[in-house]
Amino acid sequence: MRADPVLLPAPPPTHPSAHLFFGPTVKYAGWWARVGAYIVDALLVGFSANLIGAFGVGGTTGAVIILLLTTVGSVAYYLILTANGRRTIGRKILGIAVVRDGGGDLTYGQAGLRLLTSVVSWLTFFLGVLWPLWDDKRQTFHDKIALTVVIKV
Repeated sequence: MRADPVLLPAPPPTHPSAHLFFGPTVKYAGWWARVGAYIVDALLVGFSANLIGAFGVGGTTGAVIILLLTTVGSVAYYLILTANGRRTIGRKILGIAVVRDGGGDLTYGQAGLRLLTSVVSWLTFFLGVLWPLWDDKRQTFHDKIALTVVIKV
């Protein structure tokens, strides 16, 4: 008499280079490392915008110019550095990187989606930002939407 074979669930799909990012085990970045990286990046972007504004026009026009430079500069900073090298300066200092959930670099579309949907994490009374404190993969809402994780490197 022959026993029926046991069917196991299929393993989750992974990027061909997942081992380069994850190795044998995934080490997700902690909440404090993510917060620290965000603070470093915010200070860099804010300092840069104010430095440029110091040499610019004063008054209302100067304030509008600083606001535009800060917005465009921060979007470009996060988008380009996240898509190209997975790491902003703050993330490099704190030893963390953003990668696809299955491993691999983010596309510009994925980095843009992550940046755009980060608003969801903040507008839910910071619930999305605090979510990594109890999530298995330590993902924020925008990580879940963009299918990304933040790992230690």
